[in-house]
Amino acid sequence: MRKVSKKFVGTMVASLVVVSTCISIFAEDSDTVTAMGTAMSGVKSDGISALSTVAPYGIAIMGAFLIWKLGVKFFKSLAK
Repeated sequence: MRKVSKKFVGTMVASLVVVSTCISIFAEDSDTVTAMGTAMSGVKSDGISALSTVAPYGIAIMGAFLIWKLGVKFFKSLAK
């Protein structure tokens, strides 16, 4: 078990060094950051608009199933 944990710790340290190097490299390129921010802004607005279109139908369907389930449970309790 100790051999595995030592290998795991070594792998994690090496991974953290690689990731921290990549983060500093990507942080310096402001054009890339700006482009990614613009792209993610579009994805965010598209996702929110899709969610706002679909959410009322999903809530209505979920509510119908919930009312059905609770109604059946209520009437079963009355029948006992």
